[in-house]
Amino acid sequence: MTSRHHLTLQQKIELINDNKDGKGLSQRKLAAKYNISLGSVSNVLKRKTEYLHDYETNQNQ
Repeated sequence: MTSRHHLTLQQKIELINDNKDGKGLSQRKLAAKYNISLGSVSNVLKRKTEYLHDYETNQNQ
Protein backbone atom coordinates (compact mmCIF):
# COMPACT_ATOMS: atom_id res chain seq x y z
CA MET A 1 0.00 0.00 0.00
CA THR A 2 1.32 3.44 -0.88
CA SER A 3 1.38 6.33 1.53
CA ARG A 4 -0.56 9.51 0.95
CA HIS A 5 1.23 12.45 -0.57
CA HIS A 6 -0.05 15.88 0.46
CA LEU A 7 0.65 18.95 -1.62
CA THR A 8 1.39 22.29 -0.02
CA LEU A 9 -0.44 25.39 -1.23
CA GLN A 10 2.73 26.40 -3.09
CA GLN A 11 2.83 23.03 -4.88
CA LYS A 12 -0.85 23.36 -5.81
CA ILE A 13 -0.16 26.79 -7.34
CA GLU A 14 2.77 25.33 -9.29
CA LEU A 15 0.53 22.50 -10.53
CA ILE A 16 -2.12 25.01 -11.64
CA ASN A 17 0.54 27.05 -13.46
CA ASP A 18 1.94 23.90 -15.10
CA ASN A 19 -1.55 23.21 -16.49
CA LYS A 20 -1.99 26.75 -17.93
CA ASP A 21 -5.69 26.45 -18.77
CA GLY A 22 -5.22 23.11 -20.47
CA LYS A 23 -2.36 24.27 -22.71
CA GLY A 24 0.42 22.97 -20.46
CA LEU A 25 1.12 19.50 -19.10
CA SER A 26 -1.60 16.86 -19.29
CA GLN A 27 -3.27 15.72 -16.09
CA ARG A 28 -1.49 12.36 -16.42
CA LYS A 29 1.92 14.09 -16.63
CA LEU A 30 1.02 16.37 -13.71
CA ALA A 31 0.07 13.31 -11.63
CA ALA A 32 3.44 11.71 -12.38
CA LYS A 33 5.39 14.94 -11.73
CA TYR A 34 3.78 15.57 -8.32
CA ASN A 35 3.44 11.86 -7.42
CA ILE A 36 -0.33 12.10 -6.87
CA SER A 37 -3.37 10.40 -8.41
CA LEU A 38 -5.26 11.65 -11.46
CA GLY A 39 -8.24 12.30 -9.17
CA SER A 40 -6.12 14.55 -6.97
CA VAL A 41 -4.93 16.52 -10.00
CA SER A 42 -8.53 16.91 -11.13
CA ASN A 43 -9.60 18.11 -7.67
CA VAL A 44 -6.83 20.71 -7.51
CA LEU A 45 -7.74 22.03 -10.96
CA LYS A 46 -11.46 22.15 -10.09
CA ARG A 47 -10.67 24.21 -6.99
CA LYS A 48 -8.01 26.40 -8.59
CA THR A 49 -9.86 29.70 -8.00
CA GLU A 50 -10.05 28.89 -4.28
CA TYR A 51 -6.33 28.01 -4.12
CA LEU A 52 -5.30 31.09 -6.11
CA HIS A 53 -7.36 33.30 -3.80
CA ASP A 54 -5.80 31.68 -0.70
CA TYR A 55 -2.33 32.13 -2.18
CA GLU A 56 -2.91 35.81 -2.99
CA THR A 57 -4.36 36.39 0.49
CA ASN A 58 -1.31 34.81 2.12
CA GLN A 59 1.08 36.83 -0.05
CA ASN A 60 -0.52 40.10 1.09
CA GLN A 61 -0.02 39.38 4.78
